[in-house]
Amino acid sequence: MSNHRTLRARFSCGLTVALIVSALGCKTTSGPPRAPQAAAPRLNDAQLEDRAQALAAFSAGIVEQSRDDTAAALDHFVRSLEKDPANETLALEVARRFFAREQPQRAYEILKRSAELPQATSQVRTLFGLACVQLGRLDEAVNVYRELLKLEPRQLGHYAMLAQVFLQQNQAKEAYRIVEAATRQPVETAAAWLDLAALYARIGQADAGLRDQVAAKARACLDRVDAGQPPNALVLRRLADGYLALGDAQRAETVLREAASAGNADPQVAARLAELYLRSGRLPEARKQFQEMERVNPANPAPHYFLGIIALEERDFPQAIRALERSILLNPDFEAAYTDLAVAQMSQGDQRGALASLAKARTKFPVEFRREYLAALCHANLKEFGPAQERFTAAEKVAREKNPQLLDHRYYLQLGSMLERAGQFDAAVSALEQALTLQPDFDEALNHLGYMWAERGLNLQLARDMIERAVKAEPENPAYLDSLGWVLFQLKKPAEALVPLQKAVELLTEPDATVLDHLGDVLQALGRIQEARAAWEKSLAAEPSVSVKRKLQPAP
Repeated sequence: MSNHRTLRARFSCGLTVALIVSALGCKTTSGPPRAPQAAAPRLNDAQLEDRAQALAAFSAGIVEQSRDDTAAALDHFVRSLEKDPANETLALEVARRFFAREQPQRAYEILKRSAELPQATSQVRTLFGLACVQLGRLDEAVNVYRELLKLEPRQLGHYAMLAQVFLQQNQAKEAYRIVEAATRQPVETAAAWLDLAALYARIGQADAGLRDQVAAKARACLDRVDAGQPPNALVLRRLADGYLALGDAQRAETVLREAASAGNADPQVAARLAELYLRSGRLPEARKQFQEMERVNPANPAPHYFLGIIALEERDFPQAIRALERSILLNPDFEAAYTDLAVAQMSQGDQRGALASLAKARTKFPVEFRREYLAALCHANLKEFGPAQERFTAAEKVAREKNPQLLDHRYYLQLGSMLERAGQFDAAVSALEQALTLQPDFDEALNHLGYMWAERGLNLQLARDMIERAVKAEPENPAYLDSLGWVLFQLKKPAEALVPLQKAVELLTEPDATVLDHLGDVLQALGRIQEARAAWEKSLAAEPSVSVKRKLQPAP
């Protein structure tokens, strides 16, 4: 990771590098450190000795730096600063290097000495404030930024940083007051208004009581930028993002279309439009934007990935697989692509291929709930119930540690279905009951558990009630109608059972052996033997079955 990326990642308050640079008024690139300043006149002997030692340590640091021994160079520079703390140029450079090495405590120590000097500039004070934030010394950071505002009341960056510190302290109202004060300063650039709008939006996210109030303020900031219509793609993208954050997708789309029609082929504008279309389900329009991104930069894995997602949504599984495989080829570390590729492979019936994709991801990335869950379903589809149960257990462990909400009613339905097929009836009932505890009207679980009991002649009245609730939710679902017919048959009500079973057969898109077998049993109970035999014969044609074949044999 490069120095700048490391430094950026460490700013826990969410400040961007651009904002930091703006506040500091300096470059992010580091040249050679400057030597300690020349000795002032009339220094006493002790001061002269300190200055000499500072110069000597600095020189030693330069030598080590020329040898590419950064750690040794920094040690010498620190010793130089201990003897000459007023050398602010060196202090800033050394602090930046400690930030880049992810050593904020050492940066803090360097900057604190410099910031406490009467002649300390806003640059060193600002960087000192950031060190305080990184170390969680938020009260100290507040004091630093308040002093900076006294020195430079028109510097919007100081307001922004102070507001974000207050947000970290869960003091949204204080943050709001600071941003309000910032708007009373001369705000001349579109970027500054966009920064203020973003801060208002963050305050609204932090405090629901302020949400409407700050949304109106954020909208006013965005509208000021919008009225200017600057021909700047970056500003227009940020403006669209601001409108999206306020829920105004229509205005965001208009802004992005204006940016796209400006004549500059900006792939990020295309990406924003594509994402907007994708969110609103406008798949053909999203596809067009992603295809344009692919044309501009064929080596970019992102458009291939999203084209795969669109194909997956449209159930074009071969195309989804091709696009997702291409995204992985271009970026083998594209974690999400492995999981979605497995979904496409599963949907096409290639359980082994899906397991291979998930296994490859497991070797590259930390264990993750969705991948373990999908692997469990693949094994269950292959009737490999031992490995399926292992993967369900792994998925549950991850979810309990990181996000228990993932263990929802759908998870327990799939777990119960697998356990039932594995012959673990009691465990399956427990899982399905948990699904219904989480979602009492979950029709799939109502039907599944009700049918399991009906098959075994258990809890028949409760099973009937549950299945009837499922049918009420989906009256045209042939599986639910079959369950209802079967539980009525088990309750010795064949005449009532006939109606839902006949309707289930009519609704089937292709013959189903179980439904036809049930219909045959009901017709036989009603004395309609020839019709029963016809139903059983159709059942056998759909799927061979020893028990159904036996029913067609003449009585001895």
